[in-house]
Amino acid sequence: MRILETLTLRGPNIWSRRTVLEAWVDLEELAERPSDSIPGFADRLLGWLPSLVEHRCSVGERGGFIQRLRDGTYPAHILEHVTLELQCLAGTPVGFGKARETSRPGLYKVAVRYREELVAREALRSALALVLAAVRAEPFDVEALLLRLRALAERCRLDPATKALVAAAETRGIPTRRLGTGSLVLLGHGARQRRVCAAGTDRTGAIGESIVRDAELARSFLGRVGIPVPEARLVTHASDAWAAACEIGLPASIRPADGAAKDHDCPLQTRDEVEAAFRAAASHGSAVVERWLPGKRHRLLVIDDRLVAAAPLEPGTDLTSALDPSLKAHALLAARVVGLDAAAIDIAAQSLSRPLEEQGGALVAVSASLDLEPLAGPSAQTPPVAKGVAETIVEELFGPGEDGRIPVVSVTGTRGKTRVARLVAHLLRSTGRVVGLACSEGAFAGDRRIAAGDCARAEPARALLLNPSVEAAVFESGAESILREGLGFDRCQVAIVTNLGEPDHLGTCFIDSAEKMFSVKRCGVDVVLPSGLAVLKADDPLVAEMAELSAGAVTFFAVDGEHPVLCRHREQGKRAAFLRAGRLILAEGPAENDLGPLEALGLAPQARAFEIENALAAAAAVWWLRVPLDLIREGLASFQHDTTPREAGRSGTATSPRGAA
Repeated sequence: MRILETLTLRGPNIWSRRTVLEAWVDLEELAERPSDSIPGFADRLLGWLPSLVEHRCSVGERGGFIQRLRDGTYPAHILEHVTLELQCLAGTPVGFGKARETSRPGLYKVAVRYREELVAREALRSALALVLAAVRAEPFDVEALLLRLRALAERCRLDPATKALVAAAETRGIPTRRLGTGSLVLLGHGARQRRVCAAGTDRTGAIGESIVRDAELARSFLGRVGIPVPEARLVTHASDAWAAACEIGLPASIRPADGAAKDHDCPLQTRDEVEAAFRAAASHGSAVVERWLPGKRHRLLVIDDRLVAAAPLEPGTDLTSALDPSLKAHALLAARVVGLDAAAIDIAAQSLSRPLEEQGGALVAVSASLDLEPLAGPSAQTPPVAKGVAETIVEELFGPGEDGRIPVVSVTGTRGKTRVARLVAHLLRSTGRVVGLACSEGAFAGDRRIAAGDCARAEPARALLLNPSVEAAVFESGAESILREGLGFDRCQVAIVTNLGEPDHLGTCFIDSAEKMFSVKRCGVDVVLPSGLAVLKADDPLVAEMAELSAGAVTFFAVDGEHPVLCRHREQGKRAAFLRAGRLILAEGPAENDLGPLEALGLAPQARAFEIENALAAAAAVWWLRVPLDLIREGLASFQHDTTPREAGRSGTATSPRGAA
């Protein structure tokens, strides 16, 4: 058994709306050897991975997979479950998987959900080795494998603060996307996007950050406005640190000069302790010695002049309600003085219910990052205080009811999808918006070409959603791209399926029939938002069947305005687009809007049916997006003069490519 190819489906795909690894697995000599025909196989596998008992499998109950294993199941199915379990044991729990035979004998597709791509790939590779060892009755060091996977998962994971922010955003329906391998995350799309990292946001001012990175400067700012701060001095070498500690008074404390907070500082009494602490804390040869303050360390979080949480630096119950008003005033003033819209403020105090001045407490650090990690702790469960802060940050970033989304239109089908995508983009541009377009003729942001060649793929779509100038986006999705990458977006406002009766790309990734291609072309419809729309060809049975898959509304289009599917739809008070007596009509129930005759809309009276269908589909899509009817008319008429935006970095008149994909 060997893996021929592994596809990373980073967007909605034929298996799931979430990220999936798809492996093409050749069973080779195991093609005719189910698990019950291999002596001792099940016992060896379960001895290594006893937690497989939790897998319900198709039986639907705990131990279901074990039952399948002992009754006899094929190795590809076993590989699926072992890969999932290894991810779970590594600390990245997942539960979705499928294994399906292809048209090639002995070749299976194994699909498994993943949270961290690197962990999933290593789990898949290791699962293959483990299953083969069980088949051959060879030894296998499972503990060493799990140690390696857990270490990899730890390196890949988001920090607790960013993880809490992502969870809060996803609860609001805001799309999230990790940028790189660190904790920088994009929330929202295009012109509505925001960026966060370790609970710091893109609103954080550079001057404020610079101030809090200089511990002495920040302390002087705070002290001058009457906020209690510990007596302190900047030192540049170990002997100077000891001298400063003696001057200030023992016990002393030392922290980096860059303003980093001390989560768990301790009193330093002796010269050896002070000098060792200096060497550990010195940043660029300097550190800050300050008077050590008794009492617990607490963190107060301020966002937009509002105190949102107060809690001990060890995970515990939220103390915001018990906070003395003077401490709240100190925290809000501290954030304003250093110039931060969001700040983490650390306080040393015996109690947060009494003024600092009464108990010898002080504000000991200000940070530009709302670091929730001390509040979140090491457990997988996010405490209510961290969860609540993350929700507040997201609320401040997006406001009530906002989801950070720009209008996204998905276009797929067999014929005309490039033309329709270009036409929809053209019509949306008539409203004055900067429109991103990724199609087989390139990728465009407003009036500029940002990539040449075939861009009807996921990665160009993702790039456009990252572009902060893009206010609406139109994405053509080809069959091969969907099969090999998934979609380039998580949800869409409008999904257009032009046709499917004579599918293209048959044979790609073992999709060899119109019925199988249905599962590919439906992907855009699967992710239509509840407030969105599927635009479907009424006289193509496979396309019309997709209506039941849309979570939003449906508009049918057809050249024949009397087609039964279209007529039944209108009888239910729903929308349709069709041709009558040479005129394009947009209808909702019995109400009709006449866009005008073909020749006035840029189409010849003898236009071929698919050309008219392209115009109908595009018009129906932008009508749903509230483009005024007069702009739709003007846009259809002017499209014949539409030019493809020029390439980035080049000037001059662009040419207009003709034809349809």
